[in-house]
Amino acid sequence: MRGIQRDGRCAACVKHFVGYSACEGGRDYSYTEISARAMREWYLPPFAAAAKAGALTMMSSFNEFDGVPIPASRALLTDELRGRMGFKGFVVSDSGALHRMGNMGYAHDPVDQTARAIRAGNEMSMGDGLFRNVPAAVAAGKLSMEDVDEAVSRVLRVKFRLGLFETPYAPEKPTRKTCRLPDAIDLAHKFARETMVLLKNDPPHGKIGKPLTSHLSPLTSKPILPLDPKQIRKLALIGPAGDEVHPHLGNWRAAATDVSKGVNGETFLDAARRFFPKAEIRVARGCTFWDYTPPTEKDAALRAEAVAAARDADVALLCFGEVPWMCGEKKSRRDIALPPAQVPLIEEIAALGRPLVGLCCSGRALAFPDLAAKMDALLWCWQSGCRAPTAAMEILTGKVSPSGKLPISFPRSVGQIPVFYNHHGKISPDCPDYQDIPGENGPWFPFGFGLSYTTFRYGKVRVARSAPGRSRPGFEATVKVTNTGSRAGKETVIWYLSDPEASYTQPVRRVIAFEKISLKPGEAKTVRLRIDPMRDLAYDLPDGRRVLEPGEFVLSASLRSEARFAL
Repeated sequence: MRGIQRDGRCAACVKHFVGYSACEGGRDYSYTEISARAMREWYLPPFAAAAKAGALTMMSSFNEFDGVPIPASRALLTDELRGRMGFKGFVVSDSGALHRMGNMGYAHDPVDQTARAIRAGNEMSMGDGLFRNVPAAVAAGKLSMEDVDEAVSRVLRVKFRLGLFETPYAPEKPTRKTCRLPDAIDLAHKFARETMVLLKNDPPHGKIGKPLTSHLSPLTSKPILPLDPKQIRKLALIGPAGDEVHPHLGNWRAAATDVSKGVNGETFLDAARRFFPKAEIRVARGCTFWDYTPPTEKDAALRAEAVAAARDADVALLCFGEVPWMCGEKKSRRDIALPPAQVPLIEEIAALGRPLVGLCCSGRALAFPDLAAKMDALLWCWQSGCRAPTAAMEILTGKVSPSGKLPISFPRSVGQIPVFYNHHGKISPDCPDYQDIPGENGPWFPFGFGLSYTTFRYGKVRVARSAPGRSRPGFEATVKVTNTGSRAGKETVIWYLSDPEASYTQPVRRVIAFEKISLKPGEAKTVRLRIDPMRDLAYDLPDGRRVLEPGEFVLSASLRSEARFAL
C-alpha cells in the first residue's frame, strides 16, 4: 500500500471490507455468517492496520454482516471504519455490489439502494451507475443534501491530496514506458525468490547421473536439492506448466497478459535452458491442466510421451498445478485436490523410480499428500509473476537458498478445511479431529513451514521489562539465531504470543511480529522484539472495547524456543 501511494499521485484501495472470505462452503458471492467476536478477532484488524498506515480508499464488499449487506452497514462503514479506525479516505463499492443487494432480499429499488449505500458510508459506486439516482433519492426524501455533501467532500479531499485539481490528467505514455520497467522486474524477481516455499527435500530414490538400481529405497542420504547442473546430462521437463507462461501469472493481471507481444515473461523451459546449458532437455506436456471428462486415446498418448521423456533422465522436473482461470475470484472448486487430468501423469512418472522434483504453481493451497509422497522434492512456486521460472531454477540449483514460509496452513484434504494455526483450544485435546487421518491430525504443512538448504539454531527467548523512561511501558524480547550449516541462508523469525488464561478465551497462539534475517555460515544474530501491551497483549470484546488483563503470557520464536512472562 505504501508503495502504491509513495509518489503522492495514486490512491491504494484496500479490499474487501469486510468478511468477504467467510462465505458458506467457500462458495464465492455466497452468504456469510460471522459472529461479532470473530469479526473483531479475525476480520477487522488488517483493515485497521491499513487505515492507520494511511490507505486513501477502501472497497466495501458484497457480503452481509448481522443481516445487513456491508454496503448498507453504517455500523461498519461509518461507526467502525471512520470512527474506531480513524479512516480518512473514501469508500468505493465492489463492482455491482449495490444493485445486487436486491438479490440478498434487502433492497430492490435503485433509488432506495442508492440512499442506503450513501447514508451507510459509500462515496463511490463502481460498475453499476447507481449513483445517477442521487437526485431522485434527495427528491424522495430518502437522502439529505447533508448526506450528499459529506460523501462528495470525502472524494474531493482525496482528489485534492493527490493533486488532481492542479493536474487532472496524467500524461499518456506507451505501455513500454510504464510497464515491465527494469526496477519493477527486479522487484518481481526478488519477491519470487523470497516467497517460494520448499516443502519437501528428501534423498532421491534414483541416483542422479547413474543407472537406476532400485526405486524402493533412497540410494543416498543427501537431499536431492540443490541440483548440480554439471551432473545432469539428461533433464526431463514434464507437465502442463513446463512450457507455459500463464501458470506464473495471477488471476488479476494487466500487461502481463499480452502474450502475443512477448511482454509476459518466461517459462520453466526458458529458465531451464539457461541453468542447465549442457543438459539434453526433453519436454513433454503429459496432460492438460483441467479435464473431468473420461480419458481418451489422446490423453494416453500424451502420458506415454512424457513417460518416454523421463524414463532415462537424470532428473525429472514435474511442472504442474493451476493456471489463473482455475484459481481466483469466481473460481470456487468442490475439491482442492489436483485436477484428475494431472494425477495419472504424476503416478506414471513416479513409478519410473527416477529422481523427481515437483514444481507446483498455484495461487492457493492444494491437497495431494499421497502424490507428493512419491516426489523427492516439492517446491511451491505460487503464481509468482514474470520472473518466477528464473527464481525457481535459482533455488533448484542452489544459487539461492529457499527462505519462503507458508502464510497459510495446507490441509490434507478438503474435509479438513478450515485448518489454521491460530485456532482456539480444543475442548478435548486428546480426541482426534478425524478418525481417518493418521497421526496427530494436524495440517499437511503448517503455517510458517518452509525448508532451507542450511540449518538454524535458536537460543533462549528472553523477555525483560522495557527500560524506565519510555512513554508506554512494555517488554523487550530477544532471541539469538545461529546459522549452523555450511551455506548462507535467510531465516524468518516468527513471534507467536499465547494467552493461556483469559476472561474471554484466546487463540492457542497468534503472530504479533516477524522478521527475516540473513546469516552466513556460523554467523549469529540477536533478533529483538518490542512488545506493546495494548497492541500485543490486549484483546477486543465483541462490543469493541479493548481489554488488557494481568496474567501470564507465553512468547515463542518460530515455535523453536519460548519464554513465559507476567503482566
